[in-house]
Amino acid sequence: MGIEKRNISTLMKKRFKTLFFINFTLIALVLSFLVFWQVFSVSLDLLLSIYLVLAVLYLVILTKVKQKADAVDMEYKYLHLLDNKKEPYEINKPLYDQTWYDHIRSLGFVSYYEGSDYKVFYQYIKTDRSTSVIKNTLITLVISMGKKTDFYSDSLDKVHKSILKIDHNNKAKRQIVLQFENYPVLNKEAKDNAEKIINFKASGFSIIHLSVAYGSNSNLVYYLDPIRKYPSKHYYYASQMIKKVVYIDE
Repeated sequence: MGIEKRNISTLMKKRFKTLFFINFTLIALVLSFLVFWQVFSVSLDLLLSIYLVLAVLYLVILTKVKQKADAVDMEYKYLHLLDNKKEPYEINKPLYDQTWYDHIRSLGFVSYYEGSDYKVFYQYIKTDRSTSVIKNTLITLVISMGKKTDFYSDSLDKVHKSILKIDHNNKAKRQIVLQFENYPVLNKEAKDNAEKIINFKASGFSIIHLSVAYGSNSNLVYYLDPIRKYPSKHYYYASQMIKKVVYIDE
């Protein structure tokens, strides 16, 4: 945990430096323009032509810097989750039985595929204000039925793409995928697998993949749920949806 805290500290410094560079450069451009115009009485036409070129250069640099900043921000939030995670939840009902699948349907999910390898359910959320304001969000549940499922296989990728073509799912600006894996024992390997997530956001579009490990012998459920401060409202919404699906009542 100490190594993670050092990494978090380093990433915090990178975030600060990046934000400082972006803001300082913009302020410097604006102030220098005003100084040359008002103090040194430089021609406004000349200044506009020069600063138009500088503005274009600033936007090009800003785009590249923002890409790096987004990558740093995602890594920072992930390490913060690892350093701030809750212990496994004990649930009162078993998963992976017909009652559970009926419960999933009762939450509004539609069955898309049910095979011996995995089951897939989906639900399109146009607007939901129950926990936070969520709009145009596609939620997909992938339930592993085998010993181990590759949640990022080509076959499942085709499933996700096919679901996006159904009805109004193609309007989704946010995708939440909840991946469930059944383990006889909720050991370190199971927890490590559950901590492999995707939490990506860029230009108004976001993709969240959360993995949920279920220990069938102990009825314990584990996923990367923070004690405090969620990375985003969509991550929070995904976490609350997991709790509804697996009978967690806090």
